Amino acid sequence: MVTLQENLIQIHDYVIDRIHFLCEDDIDDAYAIHCEFKEWMDPNDKNIDVTSLEYMGDGDGGVI
Repeated sequence: MVTLQENLIQIHDYVIDRIHFLCEDDIDDAYAIHCEFKEWMDPNDKNIDVTSLEYMGDGDGGVI
């Protein structure tokens, strides 16, 4: 199972890759994504609040 920390790293890496890809064709979309995730992009900010919800499943005790 992927931990929250691993999931956040995957999302961060995806956002960076997506911004780089969009910069080649559509700078406005790249900038929009940057604005959406800019608090995650600041390497000097080590205190980011994250809210995470646990998957509850469909009555099977949360087992996927």
